[in-house]
Amino acid sequence: MISKEQLGQKVTSDWPSITENQWYALAITSAIFTAIAIFAAFLWIFVDGFDGDPDLKKAQALAPFGVALFAVVTFCTASWRGSINSRQANQAESEGRAKLLQEGAKLLSEHEKASHVSAGVATLGVLIAGNDRTYAFQSMNLLADFIEDHMSASHANRHRPEISGVMRTGDQKGFNTERHIWFDCTMNADNPDDDSEPYWFFIPGFKQIHYVGGVFAQDSHYDIDNIINVSFSRLDWLTGTRSQ
Repeated sequence: MISKEQLGQKVTSDWPSITENQWYALAITSAIFTAIAIFAAFLWIFVDGFDGDPDLKKAQALAPFGVALFAVVTFCTASWRGSINSRQANQAESEGRAKLLQEGAKLLSEHEKASHVSAGVATLGVLIAGNDRTYAFQSMNLLADFIEDHMSASHANRHRPEISGVMRTGDQKGFNTERHIWFDCTMNADNPDDDSEPYWFFIPGFKQIHYVGGVFAQDSHYDIDNIINVSFSRLDWLTGTRSQ
């Protein structure tokens, strides 16, 4: 099952939070209350004229309350401005990640240019290694598309090691594309006259991986006995034993 975090849904916090609009309402309310309180104090002190020392003592007694009210207004206003700045900063970061995702996808699509594909993998790797799970999950899916389009019949692609490394990072962070993929060399339309059996490698990030034909190579990053959700058919191991 795909987690809420992978789908980009926010995890609900146990602590209550105050929104930007709520801070704005609090700032306006506190300012109005402060203005009313000051007007009431002014009437209380000066409605019958200024009586000298008694009215001065009244003003001095009310002064700390006035300072406190102004402090509340200042706090609410500052919090409101802080919420605006935080929203704008988050929006700018999100727009930056969206541009990275678009640029990574564009570079991956230029598969005839090796340097562009490497740059695209590196760009998506930044998002996968980051803290935004939504863009990380989308980046994993873009790499999965590239793997499915260009590595289904053979892992001889020059970008396989770097893509495997980025996918491994995502896998270790808990991402999974929840997709099934088949690596099948028995119907290699790209090289119909090539009788050599390709070497397969384990590429994480999929819900289920099926290997058909070819030779499964050892990988220093994984223990074959601990790999789950992987099936083998008509396949030779690197040691020469054939799977059933």
